[in-house]
Amino acid sequence: MKKGITVILALVLALGLGLGGLSIAKTAKGTKEFIADGFILDPSDEEYVTTNVDTQYYFAQGAKYKERYGSHILFKYTAGNDNSIYTAHLVHYAYGSFGALT
Repeated sequence: MKKGITVILALVLALGLGLGGLSIAKTAKGTKEFIADGFILDPSDEEYVTTNVDTQYYFAQGAKYKERYGSHILFKYTAGNDNSIYTAHLVHYAYGSFGALT
């Protein structure tokens, strides 16, 4: 009886560790990082900007980002807050180069 319970507990533990490892591997696989310091410019929704100006989200070199739902990326900008923006925005690097998120 005790041997059966031990085997079941060992199998449940092995299954849990396996699923946890797969989850971590999948999360790490989808994570990318910015190659240099810079910012992403999020333009105003207004046609003729009067009050809402473009918002700049700054990030540091090595900051990680993740693509979500094929049309957004999720990242932490230097203020420490999480942000989700469209992948269509350009990345402006501090050394003067541009990049795309897709």
